[in-house]
Amino acid sequence: MVARPQPPDATGCESGVIFPSRELQMAKKPYRSFWGALSLTMQGLEDLFFNIYIYAGILSLYMDMIADKS
Repeated sequence: MVARPQPPDATGCESGVIFPSRELQMAKKPYRSFWGALSLTMQGLEDLFFNIYIYAGILSLYMDMIADKS
């Protein structure tokens, strides 16, 4: 069975395309209120700091490996 492309829906995306929930939220109601914009900003900051935390952990492990070699 072949999935035929459907006409775009109200969000401008073809139906049948599965979005992650956050992108779907942003597509449906972009900044409808101050609190909505603030929560999206906080989600972005949370992701950013989580990435920095992960990269810092990987970098420190790498530095420990280099220090152990010498």
